[in-house]
Amino acid sequence: DDGTRALEDDPVHGALAARAAAGRRAAEESATPPEVAALRIVDAILDDEAPLRVACDPLGAAMLAAWDEARHEEWLRGFAAGLEATPRAPRDPEAD
Repeated sequence: DDGTRALEDDPVHGALAARAAAGRRAAEESATPPEVAALRIVDAILDDEAPLRVACDPLGAAMLAAWDEARHEEWLRGFAAGLEATPRAPRDPEAD
């Protein structure tokens, strides 16, 4: 247990803890063993032709691809929305 089970009953953080735990369980299925990830990281560091951002597992590769495809602000909004217990509509900058 990583501590999220205790938080799932918390009235303030319960929904976020439950979503985080579910996401973690889903990611564990595609987890790369630490030894394999370490070798990929070392290979990327030693490869003078490697890009500046290199993933060591499929989940990281998918996250980098999504990050490369989105504008920075859009990516951050999507990331932040995943942290909210109740996602809210995007803010209208012209309404400010």
